Amino acid sequence: MPHYIQVQSNITIKPALSKEHRDYLKALARTRRMCRDPELALKMSDPLREAVGLPIGSQAAYFVGGTGYRGQDIDSSVTDHDEGPHAQPSIFCGWEPSEDGTELVYEKESGDSSDVLDWLQYIILKFLARWEYSVSGRGLIQGENIEDRDVFEVRGPMVIARDIGGYFDIPEGSPDGDDETVSVVVLEDGDTYSGLDGCVVVDVPASQMEEVSENPKMLRDAEKLGWKVTHIADLV
Repeated sequence: MPHYIQVQSNITIKPALSKEHRDYLKALARTRRMCRDPELALKMSDPLREAVGLPIGSQAAYFVGGTGYRGQDIDSSVTDHDEGPHAQPSIFCGWEPSEDGTELVYEKESGDSSDVLDWLQYIILKFLARWEYSVSGRGLIQGENIEDRDVFEVRGPMVIARDIGGYFDIPEGSPDGDDETVSVVVLEDGDTYSGLDGCVVVDVPASQMEEVSENPKMLRDAEKLGWKVTHIADLV
């Protein structure tokens, strides 16, 4: 079952996508992925795919010529409306290029972290690497529950992710002695945490977690207090 998620990322594409590549990837994200008979799909209008020289693909995975709202009309080529081609992670792709073609932006507000990461990996391997674009960047995925949080990085053609756990989350059975620390994730460089630059993890002494929970503004003085501050960029 899809859940609400928020994705913060900075995924850059170099050089900027051509108009043809940009238009195709937008169409991929904006049309429902459905299993189709490739031979029947080939007989349908699909100019954006043809413009970038892609084959129809197994189960017509590369087809983006569907009609109706978000390409969801059931025509003679559709063999399964509720399932996408086996190679694709889900029936809708959340990633689409920015208007200038220099970034990939996640536009969906539901799904899960694996859906986000699998689609990103799919787009890079199936399209951007094939078209000889360079992709790089990092991001963070926040789920419905405060402990559902992952960071990820694009390194060459690969997407590497790490679960960084919860905000104010003390693992079960953790000692609470003076020498123990708890990793606290700080998402934003906003009013509360204006002393911290971007997304960071602060190692808070376990003995002071109750105090920090009551007064999270203490985190802005983390370095002054001698607490270790690690930028999320250094975690993946």
